Amino acid sequence: MREVFEAVFKKKFVVIGMVHLKPLPGSVKYDGESIEEIEKSAIDDAKILMNNGVDGLMIENFGDKPFLNERIDLFPLLIMTRIVSKIISFSSVPVGVNIEFNCWKEEITLAKATGASFIRVEVFNEFRYNNAGILFPSFSKLLRLRKELNANDVMIFADLNVKHTYPIFDRDVEDLLDDFNKYVDAMIITGTATGKPVDLEFLKRVKSISKVPVLVGSGVKPDNIDVISRIADGAIVGTFFKRDGIVENPVDPTRVQKLMKILVK
Repeated sequence: MREVFEAVFKKKFVVIGMVHLKPLPGSVKYDGESIEEIEKSAIDDAKILMNNGVDGLMIENFGDKPFLNERIDLFPLLIMTRIVSKIISFSSVPVGVNIEFNCWKEEITLAKATGASFIRVEVFNEFRYNNAGILFPSFSKLLRLRKELNANDVMIFADLNVKHTYPIFDRDVEDLLDDFNKYVDAMIITGTATGKPVDLEFLKRVKSISKVPVLVGSGVKPDNIDVISRIADGAIVGTFFKRDGIVENPVDPTRVQKLMKILVK
């Protein structure tokens, strides 16, 4: 698993930049923007991230909040497929897909169809809940579907204790990580919400147990990237890269440059 990740990214510490899609048709906040406008916004962000040194891109239907659990309608899914395909066509870095919330079936199918390199699965082997309901473990069904689709070339990045959710009951981290160590290509640790920093002591504990790369999935910024890069194998960055640090804004090239320059010192 680690070997695949390292072969794809070829770096000791990886920064994956988020391409947050505007609200898609059918979502609560969709205000009538054309598919072309939504696509252009995503392409612009992807090019800024790529041209300023990130090591990978992750495309997410971030604007579709409030999300449905494990469900996305056909039309927005097809729009995402179109946008992912377009970005992959010019990207010089690996591209991944995250379909909220925990839409593992659509993610692995879309990734295989488009040639995306990885997916993000929020709930892998835990029982959790959020404001949309209960979330059940997905890993056994996901792994079977990946086998059926001959999609072993699509890496699985899976969250542990993912943000915006709560455990239905507690399980030992060591117990949970057994499945991660066997079946995922990288694991993701987040703070409690978008933009919130991780608990560094928890990160260190997980890293000491994990046999797969560990990525930090929230709250990464210039004042903590140095510490994080000494512990983890990579970071997924969204909020800090946005203009004025507001997650709904477009990507700001100066903010991307600021963070990336710290890592090359």
